[in-house]
Amino acid sequence: MKEISFHIKVITPTIMGGGFGQNDNIRPSEIKSIMRYWFRALAGSVIGNDTKALKLLEEKVFGSQERKSPFRILITNKKLKYLDKNSSELQFSSKMNGLIYLGIGNVLFKYDRKTKSFKFNDEKLNIIAPDSTFNVKFLFSPSLKPEIKRLIALSFYLATAFGGFGLRARRGFGSWQIVKSSVKIQDLEFNEYIEKDIRRAVELSIDNINSLTDKRGNLNKLPNIPVLKEGYYKFSQINTNKRNWKNLFYTFGAYYRGYRENPDSPQKSDFNKKHTKDYDDILDFVNGNIKNLKLRNPVFGLNIQYSSSDGKFKASVILKGKEILRRSSPMFVSVKEINGNLFLNLSVFYSKFKPDDSKLILKYKGEKEIGAYGYKIIDNFINWVSKEMQGRTK
Repeated sequence: MKEISFHIKVITPTIMGGGFGQNDNIRPSEIKSIMRYWFRALAGSVIGNDTKALKLLEEKVFGSQERKSPFRILITNKKLKYLDKNSSELQFSSKMNGLIYLGIGNVLFKYDRKTKSFKFNDEKLNIIAPDSTFNVKFLFSPSLKPEIKRLIALSFYLATAFGGFGLRARRGFGSWQIVKSSVKIQDLEFNEYIEKDIRRAVELSIDNINSLTDKRGNLNKLPNIPVLKEGYYKFSQINTNKRNWKNLFYTFGAYYRGYRENPDSPQKSDFNKKHTKDYDDILDFVNGNIKNLKLRNPVFGLNIQYSSSDGKFKASVILKGKEILRRSSPMFVSVKEINGNLFLNLSVFYSKFKPDDSKLILKYKGEKEIGAYGYKIIDNFINWVSKEMQGRTK
């Protein structure tokens, strides 16, 4: 097997970036970096927290600065369509909604303080539209072991199954899926995405990793990195009965925002509420009305900025140890098309919430150490949104 090829369909808008802020189509380097991420999650489930052993195994599969990569990625047969600010797909009210909420952060939309509304971000070019297609071809070194070839194919499949590619990939943008493949590994068809197929791909990956290394490691109660091992991640698949990505994002984004507003009593957001329960608790804390502050939203990712509409109150929640750190969200959202319906794949990975030497800090007129709720917050969100959206037709 000298090469394998996958025919890809774009399910949700994709923005892949190059240098100098450019967005220039499908980039093999970004594909490989996402594959590395999921390979580490696979390998970590076998090797545990042994970072040296993990690095050596990763070098065998992906190469390094000292070791040439054993494979190349080519993008061929591109039939790409693009969204722009005049696209009918992006014509809607300029007020906050579920789609804007999921795409916010100077990605698709930016806030105009003069008009107090959201506008399409003209600076982001080449937004690849849903239903675009292309081929991803992997070319292998002649002497490459079959186990490594299989792991490369499986890492790409799992990258499409659990996450996405490009900007805002953890919130559903950049979702792709394989519609045709030149390879099959045992009973796994690479163009299938129901839950049993995804879990089967994880099993096959672990089998091939076991054949490449004799290193075995014990996982801590919470490992250092996300790992694809039962008990250390949660996966849920929701049939939304929707057929349009825009409608799906409107709905899911409203549920996600509603939960962030108040996880204690969540409701689908109408986007009229300006602040979250955490914001109210921060105000009570800085005004001396409560002594201990424990927030709900930091587990979804840090840093978080809080400010009043008049600009008089500004605070932030950060991780601070030897330096100020960022923490990516442990929850991934990916969209798949199965039998004409759009499905949500929701995954959460239970790794260490913060490095051992870091503290959760509220920055407001100085810095104060505060607390935060853990993964149960995200677990409850997935359980809640699954019940609310499962099989909904509106």
